[in-house]
Amino acid sequence: MEGNLVLLSAGLDSVVNFLMAMEKGGVGAAITVYYGQKAGRREVEKARELCDHYGVKHMVLEALWLGEVSGDAL
Repeated sequence: MEGNLVLLSAGLDSVVNFLMAMEKGGVGAAITVYYGQKAGRREVEKARELCDHYGVKHMVLEALWLGEVSGDAL
């Protein structure tokens, strides 16, 4: 894998970070963390669409325990 590894939630900050990484050496892969948040499935979908558009490998890390521990579904 060549390029940067980016955490991508599909929110504005992480999308800007993704695009900046694309300009500075490219993105080898992006990871979206799904922990059961209310908008989580939509975030995963939008992050995947962004990665598909730029031809970047997208991975989803399921961490459902995080939502259980925090007690907050955001």
